[in-house]
Amino acid sequence: MAKGQKQQSAPNKDIHARISFLYQASTFLANQGPGGQGLSRFYVATAKGVARKAVLRVDRNVKRTLCKRCDTRLIPGVTSTTEIENLSRKNAEHADTLKTTCGQCGTVKRFPCVQRKEEGVEGEDQNVTEAEVQAAG
Repeated sequence: MAKGQKQQSAPNKDIHARISFLYQASTFLANQGPGGQGLSRFYVATAKGVARKAVLRVDRNVKRTLCKRCDTRLIPGVTSTTEIENLSRKNAEHADTLKTTCGQCGTVKRFPCVQRKEEGVEGEDQNVTEAEVQAAG
């Protein structure tokens, strides 16, 4: 680095840390059973409020694990149920959706299931081990 330049850190690092802590605490309490559900929901609501006040976007993967209606942390088999459904007329494979139902309020979330194409011979060539690189060079 040059003499006058400082290494830049991520802005709002403390806010990200607080949101992360609240999310992890809500996950822990949601797994404890019915006794921790109320406090877990409070932590999720607080994390949403902190993100809203700081004008930060919450990651899509985090948002998918939270109930919009009651702020419950959606954990499959514990606080929610998940199933794959296909409502297309001809049962097309590309039309599968992941249906998550909240166990507290019954709200349903649906997300498309992305089907990845299988890699052919070209994909296998890219997976070169370190031993092969050392033997070649």
